[in-house]
Amino acid sequence: MDQRLQLKEFFDNKQIRVIPAQNAYSDMTGKIMDHILPEGGLIPLNPKDLLVFFRRSERLALISAEEKGEDAARKLGEKIKQIIKNERLTDCQRIAFNVTGNNSITLFEINEAAQYIYRSLGHDSNITLGVHIDDQMKGIRASVLMADC
Repeated sequence: MDQRLQLKEFFDNKQIRVIPAQNAYSDMTGKIMDHILPEGGLIPLNPKDLLVFFRRSERLALISAEEKGEDAARKLGEKIKQIIKNERLTDCQRIAFNVTGNNSITLFEINEAAQYIYRSLGHDSNITLGVHIDDQMKGIRASVLMADC
């Protein structure tokens, strides 16, 4: 069976909390796949690795945020960090996140957003990062899938 299909079926059987709540999607699994595993990632997350990574987790939390303009990566990182703090998700042990930007995104911007997320979590957290280029993006988006909180 295709690994992406396996992962989709896996997510279909999980309880997923979406933060912020107004971002709740009718096709939750499809949206997770779009945000965490977009087709053709620059540094894609591996579906097989994610299956192993989250296999023992019954409840997951998905945070997705986007920023545009000057200092977008810093603003995005701060926004995600604040959501993690407000939602009391700082003790999550397994985190997979994907950063999406257009072809002008730099490694510095990816690292800046990642550092804010890393600093908001416990140092024992196991974090997996993916990067995706989408030429249609006007800013930068981070989608963070968390478990074992």
